[in-house]
Amino acid sequence: QCFAGTMFVVEEKLLSSYYLDPFKIVGTEGMWGSLYYLFALPIMQLIKCGGPGDDSSLGQLCSFGYLENSSYAFAQMAEKPSLIFLSLGVMVSIACFNVCGITTTKYASAAQRSTIDTSRTVVIWIMSIALGREEFYWQSIIGFVLLVFGTLLYNEIIILPFMGFDENTKEKIFKRQTLPFRL
Repeated sequence: QCFAGTMFVVEEKLLSSYYLDPFKIVGTEGMWGSLYYLFALPIMQLIKCGGPGDDSSLGQLCSFGYLENSSYAFAQMAEKPSLIFLSLGVMVSIACFNVCGITTTKYASAAQRSTIDTSRTVVIWIMSIALGREEFYWQSIIGFVLLVFGTLLYNEIIILPFMGFDENTKEKIFKRQTLPFRL
């Protein structure tokens, strides 16, 4: 969450300072990500580590004896071609999501993007339960209520007018800065 929040704020700063096209940003990000993995995956393919019985932290990262097993992934895709289409679908979905997120940050704000991002999490959870992909646990509702309420409170969509919670809202700060100095 801290990394995502920092990324949203940096994006807002860059988008307000320069003209940057959201499609070009996402395309460039995808290009650099592909280049990164083009070099990183073969190296990770060579790093041997523990197998299924290894309980060490490195052993838990390993699958089938290597840090990354790309050849096994390609073998699975050859066995089941639907995995290729699912992978392409995930790539298109992520690209669309990133374009929409950057466009929201550019034309609205990082705060509004974080609110939408929280809504996305809740909608995915509800859809996963409705489609039978995930079991319903009532305790999850508490977490999602806290997540949504915290986001709405932080973005000042909900303002609590008691116990000093409203003292540092944008409106109160603006009033303090514009009032004439009094002794």
